[in-house]
Amino acid sequence: MSWCPRAGIALMALGAALYALSAAARLPRIDSLSLAVFGLVIVWVGGFVLCYGLQPSRAALFPLLFLFLTVPVPGVVLDSIVALLQRGSTEMSHVLFRAVGMPVYREGFRFSLPSLDIEVAAECSSIRSATALFLTGLVTGYAVIRSPWRRACLVALTVPIAIFTNAVRIVTLCWLTLHVDREFLYGDLHRRGGALFSLISVAALMLALFFLSEEKPRWRHSPFGRRPAATPAGASHAAGK
Repeated sequence: MSWCPRAGIALMALGAALYALSAAARLPRIDSLSLAVFGLVIVWVGGFVLCYGLQPSRAALFPLLFLFLTVPVPGVVLDSIVALLQRGSTEMSHVLFRAVGMPVYREGFRFSLPSLDIEVAAECSSIRSATALFLTGLVTGYAVIRSPWRRACLVALTVPIAIFTNAVRIVTLCWLTLHVDREFLYGDLHRRGGALFSLISVAALMLALFFLSEEKPRWRHSPFGRRPAATPAGASHAAGK
């Protein structure tokens, strides 16, 4: 292991320049913060390359790149993501309303039900739960799956899973409001029930992980029932002695 001053100092200089630019440029506050943190992360990566060299940096590529997820999302990008989740949640909610037999009229992001009108606002886009699910899929895929494209599929699936879970939450709250108590629309289940509904997301993510994972137990018939076909390492050598 040897240090790499040329690449490390170059990265640190680039990061410092971006950090200085964030203070000098007249940008919206969120964009200025994004640029500043982005430059700071590059300085951290450059410091790692400087101290440990290129080969250890390649080995630590995932955690080094993971640091960039600390960068706040720029305003334009964040608005696009929220709009995507909002539109997807509205479409899926409409499908679920019809699936459970609830009479509904839709106009844009608004739903009209018997004695109830709701709107899937940007605040109801599930951006926080979708972000948490995205990070969970990213880390779990890296830890369990070896194939890069399978990891990418798992991470990509977090978006429709988050949209489906949010739609289930919307339809459930509306059904409880209409058939049980109108306080469900304003109560704790609406405000603090995200953790409960996130169990659906986790279950769907684990199911996707099962199908995308390369290693699954193979079974063979034996006199004592079905057992995994794989044998522990070194067992074949012990049997031959």
